[in-house]
Amino acid sequence: MNALPKKIAAVSLLATLSLTSCETLSPGASAGIAGGIAGIGSGVIGRAAGLSSTESAILGTAVGVTTAVIVYSYQKRKATQREQAAAAARVVKVKKKVKAKSKSAPKTRYVAVPAEKSDTVMLYDTKKDKMVSDSAYELEKTPKKGEVVKFGSVNAEYVGI
Repeated sequence: MNALPKKIAAVSLLATLSLTSCETLSPGASAGIAGGIAGIGSGVIGRAAGLSSTESAILGTAVGVTTAVIVYSYQKRKATQREQAAAAARVVKVKKKVKAKSKSAPKTRYVAVPAEKSDTVMLYDTKKDKMVSDSAYELEKTPKKGEVVKFGSVNAEYVGI
């Protein structure tokens, strides 16, 4: 592989990271930018590696769509104070229900607790008995209660409202 595809890959990665980490972008806009950049970069790299124009276009489309879906699936951002308070209040309710035996203990170490809306969650660590961070995740689709959702390398059970 010559130096051009490597440079394109590096520029694509840097552009994707810098543009999609902007707090003011909607999840759809972030997904579109990330998917577009990843798709174009992959297509160019595929073409430089010897794929035909059609094959590199198919590769670019597949990578772009996959990237967009992953980026759109959840958006991580800093939670507002109001969201942090709402999530903390829900954690207290969940802990009371578990203690009273009206709800079973979580299946995983981490639980995804709805912040203000059911499609925005924060992660709570049941072993350390505290929120994982001040990050909120905007979900594309609200999971069912008890469903285990993957957030990066962490699996968390959605506890619902």
